[in-house]
Amino acid sequence: MASKLTIAIERATGYPTILDYNDPDTPLGPFTRWQLYQQPDGRRESSSTAFLSPDIMTPTGRGVNNRKLTVMFRTTALRILFSGKHAIGVEFLKDGKCVCAYSRKKVIISAGINSPQLLMLSGIGPAKVLKKAGIPIVVDNPNVGQRLKNHTLNFAVFTANSNDRPLPDLDPNALYTGGAFLPDPSGIDPDQRAVQLIGIGSEDRLTIAILYLQPKSRGSIRIQSPDPLNIVLADEGFLTDPDDMEAIKRIYRIYIRNIAQELARIDSSYKLLSPTLDIIDNDDRLEQFIKYNFDHNHHQQEFLRMAPLSKGGVVNRRGEVHGVQNLIVADASIVPFTVDGNTSSAAYLIGYTIAKQLCKKPIRKKINRHTWNGKENDNKGLCDSPLF
Repeated sequence: MASKLTIAIERATGYPTILDYNDPDTPLGPFTRWQLYQQPDGRRESSSTAFLSPDIMTPTGRGVNNRKLTVMFRTTALRILFSGKHAIGVEFLKDGKCVCAYSRKKVIISAGINSPQLLMLSGIGPAKVLKKAGIPIVVDNPNVGQRLKNHTLNFAVFTANSNDRPLPDLDPNALYTGGAFLPDPSGIDPDQRAVQLIGIGSEDRLTIAILYLQPKSRGSIRIQSPDPLNIVLADEGFLTDPDDMEAIKRIYRIYIRNIAQELARIDSSYKLLSPTLDIIDNDDRLEQFIKYNFDHNHHQQEFLRMAPLSKGGVVNRRGEVHGVQNLIVADASIVPFTVDGNTSSAAYLIGYTIAKQLCKKPIRKKINRHTWNGKENDNKGLCDSPLF
């Protein structure tokens, strides 16, 4: 099935089959095998299993061989603690109790879609939102939680040959049956990735997941109350820019239609079920299909953008939050432009780069420990836990 899909995409688009889509020399084209974070036995690899393995951390969250590491489970970060404009620690909930951990140097948050919530609960964000929630303002930054981008997700479904194996012979643990990275079929920028196709196989079906990688639509994230345990309000803003709808329609009209024709030529068992060609040919019906066929993926990015404050930024090039000291964000929320593929590698790169910078960069200014419970402490009396 992967082989037939790859050949069909190659013939339909004119892009030759590639082996490594992460190679800068071959970013575009179809391929039979996905590059996944997985172990040789097929088990999914994650940042947790890769970097918090038994040689690094014990099952109870302690560092191995005197490593200075403590990982706390059943714990929820509530807010960042400040002394003036200096981040000095984090307040969190552990096993039903409010606890504070104080920092000697830096506070780093890496909470993804919850990172803007932490900033706003700590007094960094749009003044109007903070005042409404009764949160004291540390920094008025209207950019916090704004400019949210996410790739769109739609599908095309085909019948398949029941004799075809849904997974590649050389990779029986693969999650997907091939796919492709392609430019916008309009031809406006033929060298830029704009479309990701994911083949998902089963015994009698082939589904192609369609991701548009260059959306113009923007969403937002904001808190709905000062309660840290209240879920954030996220409006992803999908399809709010009409250009995104036109781009997705082009993908169906050109790529999916041509792939369907080539698949049928290769094997008549493969027929397009959804959307049908009469829907693709009708503008109103295709638009309706896209809206009702729309799904969600977790590629959120850019909502704590790395940029100057005047250009929509929340952090600088080192991940340091504008307007305060000793506070860093290290996750995909700081991506300054839309990633043209899956976002996990970008998140790993951000974490690695910031960690490397922190190891090299000396601490220029040290906060007087005694001021933490003095007049400068904005969080006086909230936590009595010792420094650790």
